[in-house]
Amino acid sequence: NSMLKTAALVVALAGSAALAGPFIAATVSPNPDTLLAFDSATPGTNTTVHTLAGNFTRGIVMDSPTTGYAVYTSSLSGSDTGFYRFTIGGANTQIAELPFTSGTDGDLTWNADKTLLYWVVDPPTAGVEEQIWSITPSGTFTEISTIALPGVTAPNIIGAAFDRATGDILVFDITSDSLYSVDIPTGMG
Repeated sequence: NSMLKTAALVVALAGSAALAGPFIAATVSPNPDTLLAFDSATPGTNTTVHTLAGNFTRGIVMDSPTTGYAVYTSSLSGSDTGFYRFTIGGANTQIAELPFTSGTDGDLTWNADKTLLYWVVDPPTAGVEEQIWSITPSGTFTEISTIALPGVTAPNIIGAAFDRATGDILVFDITSDSLYSVDIPTGMG
């Protein structure tokens, strides 16, 4: 629904210094996923600029106007899974395998100085809800914490952004239809 898409977009842009100008978003309807370019100067228009390596993109970040990182968690129709580096209009290069076989929902965000990525993901482990993992740009995954949101027994997080002011991660949970600030080391929202 449009409210969820809007909320996810707000979370994705929360860490941005400026909202005006061009930006990209992943679309998950083709196989494999693609990147679309948008420009706030021309609302309602978009252009496909890159075909990603996989499906079920569960986090994408840019480190320059033409390069970024992405996590793919499903091998739908034989597509790739893992942690990837991509160049718009160029290569998709796998950096590392996933630490588990698949994951549902989630998002990827940089830390304050863009030296580490935080990945919020719902792992396939029964009884384990959303977790925060760190990923180095070279592909080392480290589990940090399990997220606990007040009054939410089964969170379903679809957006995450690093909050430079607090050092927390802002997450959007569709179970409660709410935005939370989450302490990274403890996972407490």
